[in-house]
Amino acid sequence: MFPVRGGIVSRYLIGFGYRPFELEGREVQDFHANSYFKVSTEIRNGQILWSYGLSPDLYQREGGKTNGVSFMVFAENPEVKRRELFRRDLNPTVNPADRGFQFSNFEYALVDAEQLVFASDAMGSEAFDWSYLECIEIGNRGDLSE
Repeated sequence: MFPVRGGIVSRYLIGFGYRPFELEGREVQDFHANSYFKVSTEIRNGQILWSYGLSPDLYQREGGKTNGVSFMVFAENPEVKRRELFRRDLNPTVNPADRGFQFSNFEYALVDAEQLVFASDAMGSEAFDWSYLECIEIGNRGDLSE
């Protein structure tokens, strides 16, 4: 159901619903701004490789355009307190480098009973913020490469 390897999705909220679709010949999952899903993993000190982006028609269209989406990963404890592990703000309307598939590769460390939370957030209004995820891989440090 979700494009996650190395963990189990335990809870999610996808703005405007779950919808896999094809983009440039690749299967992706809608991850509209203000969505999240929580992932439990046995890998406490690991590495994350993920690909994500914003649909091209949101910044190429006539009229209103996206004002950007933040992609974030948090460590969340059982009391729902979060600490940010990763953040990338994409605004492809202004920055051409933010267009197309984006790839991030970073290390993380979880403590006690923390789990991973992957989230997207509007950088202004939610209009024209149809973002997507292609794949998330969670592995041991040094095992993943783009």
